[in-house]
Amino acid sequence: MGSKGGKLNKKDTQEILERLFHIKSELALAYREFNTESSPEMVESNIYKINSLQATYTYLLRQAKAAGCTQDTPIICPVERASP
Repeated sequence: MGSKGGKLNKKDTQEILERLFHIKSELALAYREFNTESSPEMVESNIYKINSLQATYTYLLRQAKAAGCTQDTPIICPVERASP
């Protein structure tokens, strides 16, 4: 993504925002799974998953901020095309 130390282009910025959107959804799912698990092993697994997703989310937030994104920056997710 982008050049090191340089300003990110619009495509790279959009990619970061899309990844943030997807990571946020994955985090919500991981929390739901965590809250419904009863097996100690699966609870631990979900803790690791949540921690990993949070680290990725934090990294992407920093990247978005460095690219000049704000709360008001729109996220334009690509539309998946149906196969003929």
